[in-house]
Amino acid sequence: MNQVNRCLFLHSNERTTEESTFIEALYDKIPHLEKLRKRYFEYRNIFLSKLPDKLPTWLASAKELSIEGLTRLVGGIERAMEAVKNAAIYELTNGQVEGQVNKLKMIKRKGYGRAKLPFLEKQMMILNEL
Repeated sequence: MNQVNRCLFLHSNERTTEESTFIEALYDKIPHLEKLRKRYFEYRNIFLSKLPDKLPTWLASAKELSIEGLTRLVGGIERAMEAVKNAAIYELTNGQVEGQVNKLKMIKRKGYGRAKLPFLEKQMMILNEL
């Protein structure tokens, strides 16, 4: 599987002849794979180039493939279009906040129910010092 991922996500000029032959064989066996790969790079470039105005065009072309998982992804993007466009424009994320929330939930699951609030406070203090 790692070889497949490596070959698929390299640009064609970065692949060896053997890898290119392997990918061509995959394209023959999986008809939508080449188009799906192309859509992946288009989507990636929207974010790397910070061009969210290209998103509606990408969504339309992705829908045309009629691949179930991709269609679900398109639906999710359409429902959160403003957030997705902002993610393409801005480099800011809420990742740090989400990480802190995840850490808090883990601590809560581990001991808050048994040891009550003082234990939770102590655990948070310890983890924030790390």
